Amino acid sequence: MSRRTKGEGSVFLRKSDGRWVATIPLGNRRRREFSGATQAEAIRKRNEARKSLDSGVNTPVNLTVGELAAQWIIDIEQSVKPRTLETYQGILKKHLLPELGNEKLASLQPSAIQRCYSHRAAAGASPKTIRNVAGVLHSLLERAVKWNLVTRNSASLVDLPRVPKREMKILNQVESLRLIGAAKGRRLEAFVVLALTTGARLGELAGLQWKRVDLNKGEIRLNKTLQETPNGFELSEPKTGASIRTNKLSEVAITALRQHQVQQNQQALKLGSAWSNELDLVFTGVDGRPLTRRRILRQELRPAARAAGLADSLRTHDLRHTAISLLLNQGLPVPMVSSYVGHADPSVTLRVYAHAIPSTQHEVADAAQSLFGA
Repeated sequence: MSRRTKGEGSVFLRKSDGRWVATIPLGNRRRREFSGATQAEAIRKRNEARKSLDSGVNTPVNLTVGELAAQWIIDIEQSVKPRTLETYQGILKKHLLPELGNEKLASLQPSAIQRCYSHRAAAGASPKTIRNVAGVLHSLLERAVKWNLVTRNSASLVDLPRVPKREMKILNQVESLRLIGAAKGRRLEAFVVLALTTGARLGELAGLQWKRVDLNKGEIRLNKTLQETPNGFELSEPKTGASIRTNKLSEVAITALRQHQVQQNQQALKLGSAWSNELDLVFTGVDGRPLTRRRILRQELRPAARAAGLADSLRTHDLRHTAISLLLNQGLPVPMVSSYVGHADPSVTLRVYAHAIPSTQHEVADAAQSLFGA
């Protein structure tokens, strides 16, 4: 057997449990041990740790994924939206910490992460949920890489399930008119009209303030989204700068907003001190307080959809899909529509809504015929 060089460390079979142990000497008669079921596994762990030490990485031996997650949540609390933070916390609590919380960060292997995803799938989690879980874990471990706690992001080495593409529900012009007709006289009639005519997102409409509405000019300023947090509702900035925009309104939207304003003022006078609209919101509950997504969907949109003879599963985002598709179907330029609905890039609009651009296939075929036809 060849003689070990100084500082190399030893490898031995531990009699107490039959596991192999490889060591790194730390000086002053101290050493760090790495155990494995086989001699090769123990040596591999030691070598990986030595690489970390050589590159300046210094992971506390007993630091767990759960402890890292707790610190990560504290650090990102001020940099992400409250709803995003709540989502991260929910994913950690429900999916990641029960599986990986006690795993040592220094020895976290892709195989352990793969088992976590498999267990989540067996417990009924959908492919989309698992990909969301993977996204949170990837962000968490990426922070560990930046902090020089690990040399690699193990979550990057794990295969994820394919998410079936969800088919968009898009209303045609006749169906859209039926929905507006069914919403006539309902408390949130103007909400449905604005959603179908502007393509604004749910959070943008829920967070629209009267001071951002100019009915004389026929404009609304979309620069806030309504977020529900553990401490209540608050208005926050949108994710991208492209989402901040001023939109011209159609006459049908202006009329609906005028009627809505009158009705809301009457309701406020009726309730007196019981009325509370501290955020100056255009769309509120009967008492002036902010609307939850669930209330908009279940108490307003779906009853109107049923009355219009439409699918009971209609979502608020389907109205945005419908608005964008109908605008493109009118032959408007893609960049114009993209800017109006707050897409970050016209390529997004084109990729997602290419089906709505009229005569695309015919024009391509006609162009090919003119080039190569007899």
